[in-house]
Amino acid sequence: AAAVEAQSEHPLAKAITAYASVRGLELPTAQGVEALPGSGIRGMVDGGDVLGGKTDWFRDQGLLDQSWMAQGESLAAQGKTPLYFAHRGKLLGCIAVADAIRPESAAAIAQLRALGVQPVLLTGDQATTAQAIAAQAGVAEVIAQVLPQEKEAHIRRLAERGQVAMVGDG
Repeated sequence: AAAVEAQSEHPLAKAITAYASVRGLELPTAQGVEALPGSGIRGMVDGGDVLGGKTDWFRDQGLLDQSWMAQGESLAAQGKTPLYFAHRGKLLGCIAVADAIRPESAAAIAQLRALGVQPVLLTGDQATTAQAIAAQAGVAEVIAQVLPQEKEAHIRRLAERGQVAMVGDG
């Protein structure tokens, strides 16, 4: 997982490679690494295809059974993003990555709401994860599972309701 993610700029990839570094893992060299926006990542490690990515994509690839899907839903309900990894067509496992809500976030959201601002969480995360994070932060409206290229269209639709400002991590 860390071998292919080491060549990605995605924040979740950075978390995985940082964990591998802390653990002192020696990473094999990944070749032909390709980011698949909104889905995951693909590369070659030790002569075999490695896939890493979201639940929906892995399900569509036929790599997840109901047990793995249930485990992923449980992680998502806790506000964690389940990322699955496979090597040579065999599922290796799942890594749960969580965005920690800053302690002051809920208070800042409450202040915005008191000013009449209606915060919206617009994210590529799956709906269950997004709802859990939104609940922690005090955000009532969630638009989840949005591909990067779809975000502008969502912002334009929100702008039809009034003024919009976007804050992102990218």
